[in-house]
Amino acid sequence: MTIHPHNHQSHQAKQDRNARNDWNVIQLIGRLGREPDLHYTPGGKAVTNFSLANNQGYTDSNGQVVQDTLWVTVTCWGSLAEITNTYLKKGRKVLVVGRLRPVRTWTDAHGEQHKSGIEINATEVIFFDDASAAGNDNGPTDRSTDNIEGADIPF
Repeated sequence: MTIHPHNHQSHQAKQDRNARNDWNVIQLIGRLGREPDLHYTPGGKAVTNFSLANNQGYTDSNGQVVQDTLWVTVTCWGSLAEITNTYLKKGRKVLVVGRLRPVRTWTDAHGEQHKSGIEINATEVIFFDDASAAGNDNGPTDRSTDNIEGADIPF
């Protein structure tokens, strides 16, 4: 492969940019733990938040079945926010794809700020069960139309 000087420079710049960014993608399947909450930023962009319960069961050393639930806050932006707010209800099963980000800040005894806790900035939400399973008679039921992508996420 031959690299021309001008291509090499742009390739190097791309490598430098990628060196600063690690891969951050998560996929979780779970059920909504509460109704979605839609609001708008001062600039008019739609934002919807909901909690997602991801359940994991296992058998402990005593043979007892243990159920662990991981609760994650999910944030959707733009048209994805409006659609999820319209069609999702508490109990609805979904697949969420997005980026992890810290949500809580706290200050230690030395005055240093730290971040803890996580949320998912969703880029895609897929509805698994039909809307009637969560008590909603409206909404998409064809899985091919349930794939919603947030193309205008501000990050």
